Amino acid sequence: MASKKDQAYQQLQEYQAQAPGAYQSQYQSQIDQLMNKLNNRNFNYNYQTDPTYQQYQRQYEAQARRASENAQANAAAVSGGYGSSWATTAGEGAYADAMSGLDDVVNNLYGQALNSYTDETNDMYTQLQNLMAAESNAQAQYNQELQNYYSNLNYYQTNYQNEANREQQNTNNWLGIAGDVLGGLISLIPYAIQYLPMLL
Repeated sequence: MASKKDQAYQQLQEYQAQAPGAYQSQYQSQIDQLMNKLNNRNFNYNYQTDPTYQQYQRQYEAQARRASENAQANAAAVSGGYGSSWATTAGEGAYADAMSGLDDVVNNLYGQALNSYTDETNDMYTQLQNLMAAESNAQAQYNQELQNYYSNLNYYQTNYQNEANREQQNTNNWLGIAGDVLGGLISLIPYAIQYLPMLL
């Protein structure tokens, strides 16, 4: 049967084998990727490559041509067909007036693009905050588990040391008793020698 010291040592060894490994983040790679995206993120809007703008442009150009044609026809009718330059000028004016609304479309599309960019950026920051909070909680949990491990390890180490000290003390006590007995026997040797011839 194993001694209490050996049992305590076995428990200590088994518990040491359960030591937590180094902390490994579940979130750091996602945090790094998201921060990299945010750091390299810039707002850039080019209405000329925007399909929505191109659709509006086609609609405005078609309306402007019709307005120009109508204005030229009306001017020609008023002048009896002789005011070609006046009709051309009227047509150009009508075309320009119809196309002037396209500037407002550009401003609106720019505002929409900027709002979309801002919303996406805010969503990314919210996601980053959530990931960082999750990372902080995971680190806190790991640190608590590590603290609990070392607290329990200290218990097993202390228990083993106490059992080792107790066993050593018992050994010392037995050695002391054995020494006293042996010393007593040694002190009897002269008397034994003195009476030995009589016994023979």
